[in-house]
Amino acid sequence: MILKLFFSFLTAFWILGISQGYVLQGQDKDFIEITVQFDERNRLDIKGMMEQAGYEDRGEFLQLLQDLTGEENWDRNLDKGDKFFIPKPVSEMEIEMAPPDYGDAESEMMDTVELDPVPKVYNPTYGSTYNRVMERGYVICGTKANFPGFSEKKFVEFEDRWVGFDADICRAIAVAVFGDIDAIDYVVVDGRTRFEFLIDGTIDVLSAATTYTFSRNVDKRLEFLPTTYYDGQGFIVRRTLGVSSAKQLSGAKICFSGSGTAKNNIKDFFKMHNLDYVPVEVPVDKKPKDLYIDGKCDMYGTDASGLASNRHGFKHPERHVILPEIISKEPLGPVVRYGDQQWSDIVRWTVYVLFLAEELGITSENIEEFKEHKNPTIQRFMGELNGKEDAYLGSKLGLYKEWAADVIRYIGNYEEIYERNVGENTPLRLKRGLNKLYTKGGLLYSPPLK
Repeated sequence: MILKLFFSFLTAFWILGISQGYVLQGQDKDFIEITVQFDERNRLDIKGMMEQAGYEDRGEFLQLLQDLTGEENWDRNLDKGDKFFIPKPVSEMEIEMAPPDYGDAESEMMDTVELDPVPKVYNPTYGSTYNRVMERGYVICGTKANFPGFSEKKFVEFEDRWVGFDADICRAIAVAVFGDIDAIDYVVVDGRTRFEFLIDGTIDVLSAATTYTFSRNVDKRLEFLPTTYYDGQGFIVRRTLGVSSAKQLSGAKICFSGSGTAKNNIKDFFKMHNLDYVPVEVPVDKKPKDLYIDGKCDMYGTDASGLASNRHGFKHPERHVILPEIISKEPLGPVVRYGDQQWSDIVRWTVYVLFLAEELGITSENIEEFKEHKNPTIQRFMGELNGKEDAYLGSKLGLYKEWAADVIRYIGNYEEIYERNVGENTPLRLKRGLNKLYTKGGLLYSPPLK
């Protein structure tokens, strides 16, 4: 506690000195001189400056820089080559403090007490995922395999490439961070491994048609970012069954996976309508559609988008009917580890700029026309303000000034991603529905970019 108070006093004294124009001498053993530097993308090189100062905690370092100017947009007031002094990390300060005197009895007690072992649980801190990604040079994204329209590996332009709605969301994140559409690696996940791989750090972000629920957020300690696809669970049956509603399926055998939300959704629906059914739980190494195709059940249920994707892959898709009932809410979107605010902010705002670009009318084809636009929101979006380079939005996230513009330049806005992968001109023929902008009767909405 004494150490904390001392450091607070030291920091306050330093800030006061700077604000009053005092010059701290370089020989002061508790301060270190650093030089402002920028990287090749003309963004503030926070990592390099941290190395100069010997800081490891990015959040603490950024707070010190903000305190330096006392302004919200502190990064806009720093120029390349500026020099200033900041306190050394506490661990490097030469602070002499007498050890606490517990007395003989208390000292003996402390020597003999056996402490419970600390559980080894991954607990990200501010910037930890971001730092790992930057050092690695690419983003690792977890997604499903063989999921037409959303994520699948296809031979495109003389090479195997991941394509689909979820794959494009991942690729947008890579562009935001590195300005490079290929700075991404995909790891295949399933219902069992998707959360395991995210929690243990195998992947940086999960984009695999994953439903945002209370238990996954609170119990599993996962952070769900803005919903990219509003969905709901439906049912598929063979056309020969001759039914047009799930309410006609009393006594039917229904396949479902035990690792998703389908099990409880089906149970609730049939109970609410006082219908009987025969549950057929699918083994972890199988998929409901496989048992359905093999004739082990009369129908199976999953997200309506997933049903459309699965049907597209059937040998005779015209022989199967998706019933009209939507029996649940399934908000799908990217997921990151709990507790790493910087990385979650990067993913969150990457999604939001997809929405915002569509709202502003910015597409991959016309984006260059917006470089000198007079709308301040568009100027900030493009990395310019009042005709001048304006990197501050990007630098606050640890990104470069044109990160938002590049996402649209290389990936397209939300409408382009949707129509390219799952829209009405694709084999899935999915209507926008709730996935329209709020201005068009949908649920997609971006907070202000300011």
